[in-house]
Amino acid sequence: MTDNQKRAHDIASSLLPCIITLRQNEILHQARTEIDTYGEQRTITTKAIDTYQEYLKLYNTHMELLNRDFPEGQ
Repeated sequence: MTDNQKRAHDIASSLLPCIITLRQNEILHQARTEIDTYGEQRTITTKAIDTYQEYLKLYNTHMELLNRDFPEGQ
């Protein structure tokens, strides 16, 4: 594993809890909006948060940036 891979993993792992909280808040906001719009009788469906996909997005984004700023991986 290169230094940049380690860095990207560390960054992704540390940001993941914040991203999950944001996604949960987005889902709750959407559900509240639907209740306000359609009333309590409407069945609200929510989707599961794919934590692995969220991690991969963070990891890949940061790998790209780290490789740009630290091309030698150092």
